[in-house]
Formats: sequence, C-alpha cells, structure tokens
Amino acid sequence: MQPLDPDAEALLCEWIEQADADLEVARRMAAQAAGHRRIREIVGFHCRQAAEKYLKALPTRRQIEFPKTHDIKILPHLAGDPVADSLGAAKWLTPFGVEIR
Repeated sequence: MQPLDPDAEALLCEWIEQADADLEVARRMAAQAAGHRRIREIVGFHCRQAAEKYLKALPTRRQIEFPKTHDIKILPHLAGDPVADSLGAAKWLTPFGVEIR
C-alpha cells in the first residue's frame, strides 16, 4: 500500500477522530438508555454515525475514491470484497440514520 499524501492522511485522521467521538458519546449515553426509547435511539444514531465514518476511513486509507453517500449498506463494498464480507453486518444500523432523526 502506498503512503498517503498529506491531504488524504488528514482526511483519514478526521474520519477516525469523528468516529471515535460518536462512539464515545454512545458509550456515555448507553448507561442512561435503559427504559428510555428516545435515548436508545440517540445511542443507536451515534453508533451508526461511528460505523459510517469508520467505513469511510477504509477506502480513504486504501486511496479508493468513493461517492458521497450515507448508505451504510453500500459503504463496506467501497473498500473491497474482503472488507465487505466482514463488515456487511453493519447494515442493521441503517434505520438509526436519518430515518429516526
């Protein structure tokens, strides 16, 4: 794999930092989510956001250009077949995206 140019490396770091932040918010809120449907939905939303950003980091790291999309069902396929096979289960997070918000 080729080294990343500075712009691609900055974008990769941004995807990962944003995903990490969404995941941290979900972790912190999860303890309060039991018995509160709306809070569970917000936790799900942040989990979905984190997954989307991690999935966008993969083709960025592999220097594969991809279209602007929020469709978590197709994102695993953008980084290549082995990744798609192992991450395809992330599609269950789809309803926690814009549909719930």
